[in-house]
Amino acid sequence: MRALFYKNQKFEEGQNWVIEGEDLHHLSNVVRVETKETILFLNGLGDKAFFLVEEISKKKIEGVIQKVEQVNKKNISYEIAVGLIKKNDFDLVVKQAVEMGVSKIYPLMTKFSQDYPLNEERLERVIKSAIEQSNNPFNLEISKATTLEEMNWNIYSEIYLAHNAESFEAKAPEMREQINKKILIVLGPEGGFAEGEVNFVLEQPETRLVAFQTEIMRTTTAVPYCLGFVSSSVDRL
Repeated sequence: MRALFYKNQKFEEGQNWVIEGEDLHHLSNVVRVETKETILFLNGLGDKAFFLVEEISKKKIEGVIQKVEQVNKKNISYEIAVGLIKKNDFDLVVKQAVEMGVSKIYPLMTKFSQDYPLNEERLERVIKSAIEQSNNPFNLEISKATTLEEMNWNIYSEIYLAHNAESFEAKAPEMREQINKKILIVLGPEGGFAEGEVNFVLEQPETRLVAFQTEIMRTTTAVPYCLGFVSSSVDRL
């Protein structure tokens, strides 16, 4: 369904609404929305509002919210800590994270990572686009760039470190049944983690190594690959 993202905005049934600005341009000139069409409004808090288009003009689209639904969060949440990569590639990781329902990303400053200031406005635009495309009712939080030492490792039920199987023994994740899991997946930048960084992560509580018998993957490939592997294993419980 066509969707618009209004971050943290509260919706009410029967509420009149006006769409202007960039959203108006997109709906009118790109999507070519029509009257009597329904558009999904999302606020990143789990609310889904169904907006009926009643009037369209060059300056605005007017209509009414007909229904509001609340989506409950799943009892398993996923977060990613990933070595900072090139800007366009990091944008792709953010899009993938939204589409796969990740709740938070930690950009990691490591030995082989990129080093640049995060552009919050740019990332907000990427998140908005991904939410509208995927219809994900929950927002993605992006932490400030951090180091492995600054991470709070104790808040997670399970931590999975994705790393090249050539240097370390491959271990399949040992899944345990638990209500309200908070899971962290840790991935390196292009070039991977240094050996000392790998050892540091493996020393953290509830951490296990996930090593795949594959060729070396780019970070943009490894993120959805690892997320799919871990989530499919956990969701079977």
